[in-house]
Amino acid sequence: MRELRHRMPIALAGAVLVALAAWSRVHPGVHFPTDVAASVLLTGSVACIVIPLIVNVALPQSRSARRAQAEGATDDGGD
Repeated sequence: MRELRHRMPIALAGAVLVALAAWSRVHPGVHFPTDVAASVLLTGSVACIVIPLIVNVALPQSRSARRAQAEGATDDGGD
């Protein structure tokens, strides 16, 4: 729950930025609303797939590598 509390403001700020960017494309007529909506949905879908992969696959491996490196640095070589 503690992590969720810290992620919510970041997610909210990101959502506001996405909405502002979408509005800045639709309002002056640079893009059709359906184009922008499709882009937002596609980007959100990809993020929902990629972010858990990064968190569950890449980050744990890098944490364990750093931990092993730190343990090796404090090890006196076994003598």
